[in-house]
Amino acid sequence: MHKNWSDLYSDTWTGWVNRKIGDLLGTDNQAQGFADFIIGEVFAHCKASQLLDSIVDVLDEDAEPLVLQLYKVGENMYGTLTIYRM
Repeated sequence: MHKNWSDLYSDTWTGWVNRKIGDLLGTDNQAQGFADFIIGEVFAHCKASQLLDSIVDVLDEDAEPLVLQLYKVGENMYGTLTIYRM
């Protein structure tokens, strides 16, 4: 099955988010659900500052670096993305 570039980038990015959350929280179902939440928020064009507010209670000091990494990875993959801006 042939995928377009957008799907390939999306799959790569979501895989990266899943691995990052797995590294921070483990690989249980709650961690997977949390990764799915983050992915859903980003794809819904949630502002980075709103995403940070949503995840800081779970990730504490890891929340801000994660959001910054989301921005960097997304920008490298997609070009300038307003969804990642603080």
